[in-house]
Amino acid sequence: MEPKQLKIRTDIPEPVEDEIELQKVINQLKNELVQLVSEKGSFLDHSVIHLSQTLDTYILQMQKEKFTQTHFSHPASFGNMLNK
Repeated sequence: MEPKQLKIRTDIPEPVEDEIELQKVINQLKNELVQLVSEKGSFLDHSVIHLSQTLDTYILQMQKEKFTQTHFSHPASFGNMLNK
């Protein structure tokens, strides 16, 4: 059985507003990346790098949202950050 061909993403990733959907996108891209590396046999292949960068974009979005929720939802946390 031949491995499923992956669509190479050439578009700029759009932010995902819903946290659950964002997690789904991240998990899907992780799975695609594992499969693509297996198919290409290299981390240096252009399509692998591009997919990895796309995944990084969504991971950073998730981290920024988590940071914002944690540090800016409580005014005392923001004040404590300024005093460090």
